[in-house]
Amino acid sequence: MIHYTLLPEKEIRELKREYRIRLFISILFFISIAIVIGIFSLMPAFIMSYSQEKSALNQIELVRKNRNSKEIENIIKELKQNSDDLKKINLNINNKVSYSEIISGRPFISAFSTPSAL
Repeated sequence: MIHYTLLPEKEIRELKREYRIRLFISILFFISIAIVIGIFSLMPAFIMSYSQEKSALNQIELVRKNRNSKEIENIIKELKQNSDDLKKINLNINNKVSYSEIISGRPFISAFSTPSAL
């Protein structure tokens, strides 16, 4: 396609330069709009993950505080006693000592016993 213009060559170059600058500015404008839209679309995900992290950290802190409670100490104490009993059984297997003799004096615990019975 041939364009006939009556403008001098210098002005044609200036017009082309001006149109390129306008094109470049509009492309930058649309890119910046896309970046801003992307940032705003990620905000809900960021807020939700931040609140979930905060909630998880609070739950961890509660677990750490409750770790020192009496029930945990009783469980640890019972586990140590069971470990000691197993060591005694392993040592006394050669002596033919029965398991009932080792654990005599301990309360009977079953899945159906209540905490008050213990």
